[in-house]
Amino acid sequence: MVKKHFCDKCGKEINNLSSADFDDMFNSVSSEFGNESSIIQPQLCNKCEKGYNKIVDETNKRIKDYLKEK
Repeated sequence: MVKKHFCDKCGKEINNLSSADFDDMFNSVSSEFGNESSIIQPQLCNKCEKGYNKIVDETNKRIKDYLKEK
């Protein structure tokens, strides 16, 4: 069965089969070990993912700087 994936931000269709297969495999294995949490990450197209990574990097930098001050 072919799964279609769309960007969570802009709605553009993305070809994300390899990572989706990994996520499905990881979630099935983790549930076998009693861990109910799953991978929760946005599915983004390349353009939106660059912006998302930029936000994450900037946030991590600010957290690191804040912890250095304390």
